[in-house]
Amino acid sequence: MNRPITWPCALAILIALAASAVAQDLPTDTRLPGRDSNNASISGRVMLPSGMNSAAHLKIILNTPQAPLTTLYSDKNGEFHFDDLPAGAYILQIIADEAQYDPISQQVRLKPGEPGYLVLSLKGKLGTPVTTTREKVVSVAEDERMVPASARQALEHADKLIEKGDVDAAIAQLNIAITIYPDYSRARNRLGVQYLKRRRLPEAAEQFKIILDRTPKYFDARLNFGIVLYEQHRLTDAAEELGQAVSLDSSNAAAHLFWGIVSLELNDLVVAERELVKALLLGGERYSNAHYYFAHVYLKTGRREEAAREFTLFLKTAPPGDMATQARALLEQLSEKK
Repeated sequence: MNRPITWPCALAILIALAASAVAQDLPTDTRLPGRDSNNASISGRVMLPSGMNSAAHLKIILNTPQAPLTTLYSDKNGEFHFDDLPAGAYILQIIADEAQYDPISQQVRLKPGEPGYLVLSLKGKLGTPVTTTREKVVSVAEDERMVPASARQALEHADKLIEKGDVDAAIAQLNIAITIYPDYSRARNRLGVQYLKRRRLPEAAEQFKIILDRTPKYFDARLNFGIVLYEQHRLTDAAEELGQAVSLDSSNAAAHLFWGIVSLELNDLVVAERELVKALLLGGERYSNAHYYFAHVYLKTGRREEAAREFTLFLKTAPPGDMATQARALLEQLSEKK
C-alpha cells in the first residue's frame, strides 16, 4: 500500500497542537444496515472492581454464536451502545488493560424490539496491583519562571511571525531565544515544529531529542519526535515514540491518530483499529481523517462494506486533495464490485 498520509494532512494536525486538545465523549455510529422497527439494542456500563468509572476507553466486541459482528469502544464513563440488532443470541466481550484485568464474556439473548441493559464489573488479575493514576505530564509553563525576558520576547516575536506565515523569520527568532536560554523547552519545541514545516527533519529531530534528554515526560516533544520519525520512514521507532506519547496523555487525539497511522503501515491492525477509534472518540470532526485510515484497515482485512462506509464518512468533510481523490476512486471500485 502507498503511504496513506499526505504532508498537508500531517501539517494541519501539527498546527493544531499549539492548542491543548480537549477530550470529548462522542458517540459512534454502531447501527447495522437494514434497520427494522422490531430490532433490539444492547446498552451497558463497565465499572472498575472498586465500582468507580474506568476513565478509559474499553474495547467492546459483539459477536453472534456463529460469527464476529462488530466492535466499538466505550466512552470515558465505561458506557456503550449497540443499536438496531435482530432478535437472537449474542456474546459480548469487554477487553480492558490485559496486564491488569481479565477479559469479560457475557451472553445476551434479545427478544424482538427489546432494549437490553447490562452493568458489568472488571475483575483484576490475581496478584496484580491495579493502578488508577496517570504519570504527570510535564507542563510547558514549568520553566517560564527561569526564562530571561529577552528570550521570552524573542519567542513572542516568533509567534507573531508564525501567525503571518513567515516561517524562516520565526526560525531565526526562535534560535535567538534558545541561544539566550538553552533550556527553553517551549521555544525548542516550537523551533522543531517550524523545521518540520520546512521538511528539515534532522534539525527538527535534534530539537525534540534535546528536550527529551532533559525532560522525558515532555508530551509535545514526544509526540512531535514520533511524527518526525514517521516522516523519516522509521516506522518501528515512530510507533514506540507515539505509544509513549499516548501513555503520557491518553486524552490527546493527535497522538492516537498518528499511532494508528503508523500501526497501519506496520500491518499491526489491532493497534491501528484501536488507536483510530480513540482518535475519533476524542477528536470528533477535527480528526475525521481517521475515517480514511480506518477504511484501509478494513480493506486489509477484507471487510469491504465497512471500508466503503468509512470512505463515505471521510468524504463528507474532506477538503480537496490527494486523499479525497484516492478515497473517491477506492469507493467507486468498492461500489462496482458489489
